Amino acid sequence: MSSVQRAFSRKLSKQHVADVRRQIATSTSYYCVFFLFLLSSVSGFFSTMSLYEVLEPLDYEKFLGQHQSVLDRDPLKPILDFPPRDVELRVIKRKIRTEEPVVSHKSIDTVSPYVKRCIESFLQTGS
Repeated sequence: MSSVQRAFSRKLSKQHVADVRRQIATSTSYYCVFFLFLLSSVSGFFSTMSLYEVLEPLDYEKFLGQHQSVLDRDPLKPILDFPPRDVELRVIKRKIRTEEPVVSHKSIDTVSPYVKRCIESFLQTGS
């Protein structure tokens, strides 16, 4: 038999946790800065910013209103259009999974306020 060394028999070099964190932090920040640089050179909407700066969420309708002239020339304008009723709300009734109702049909007014609130929360539809 030849002396073939198996792959798992070699000892792997271990990196310290601090080295791994440093490597990830530098590579991530480099790619983020590079990506922001590319975006700023392609479009006037983006500007380079600090990676640690706290950003407020973008108001979509306000952004579209401010950049309407640029968006009118955009070939993908239909993607940016949103219908006035783009959200639909449905209430789905819960299924009763027991043969007999868990909550009695007696008057809820006779119980303590705490028990009354518990029963009401149990009977809510989940909306």
